[in-house]
Amino acid sequence: MNKSRIINGLFLVGLICYFIGRQWGNLYYFYWIGCGIMIFTAIWTLIHWKQNNKVSNFCAIALLLLITLSVLLTRNIL
Repeated sequence: MNKSRIINGLFLVGLICYFIGRQWGNLYYFYWIGCGIMIFTAIWTLIHWKQNNKVSNFCAIALLLLITLSVLLTRNIL
């Protein structure tokens, strides 16, 4: 299996967990699991910047910004 397909699948799983955790307020662990998966895959993508295409690199940057803003702006998640 191609590495980019695995990374894109992890991004998708992370986003799904993130949105489930955000929609239902009592599922905090889904929120943090989604954030952790997206942070891990975004950092992995940015470390291997030259091996990836531009779209996945820009998606990684956008997801890191999304996670950062979400964590900073949400005080009542804990």
